[in-house]
Amino acid sequence: MLTVNFLGFSEDQKGREQKNHIAEALKIASTWADKVNTAYLNWNLNANSDAKFAALAEQWFDLKNDQGRRKILASMVRRMAVYFQSDRTLNLRYGGISSDDPDDLAETAFQSGEITLFAPFFDAEMTGTDSAPGTLLHELTHQIQNTEDFAYGTDDSIDLALDEPFDAARNADNFEYLYEGYCS
Repeated sequence: MLTVNFLGFSEDQKGREQKNHIAEALKIASTWADKVNTAYLNWNLNANSDAKFAALAEQWFDLKNDQGRRKILASMVRRMAVYFQSDRTLNLRYGGISSDDPDDLAETAFQSGEITLFAPFFDAEMTGTDSAPGTLLHELTHQIQNTEDFAYGTDDSIDLALDEPFDAARNADNFEYLYEGYCS
């Protein structure tokens, strides 16, 4: 089972509340990973089996007749579902306020695999766009499949799917919005 290593979190009441927020978000993210993996498998076997998944996959990845992007999607959703059941250690660091953007929720250090959670993350809801579980899934796509941040936000991510669909299949926000759209 996935183990979480908390780095830089205080041991006071605030730190306990932050860890509880993370635990709830991880539990939801794990459930979402399983749901999307199952939806993908059903959709892949029978394209008419899940209209909601089909519409979201098309919206975020423009999958029309493209087996390459379908394979990337298949790999990601399968690997994400497996990740939560693995015996890996997830390193989460408290980062206060981001020096790049005070509204940033999180970032991933690619070399260490460490995810830094910034103060706004702890105000994020558990459902909807840019949720806490969605943010964790976004950051985990960087670790699991080396996704990039070609575009941020729903509008730019939809545009990316239309204009540069191969990049959309490697963009972390597109995966986040697939999970959030299907599950919340």
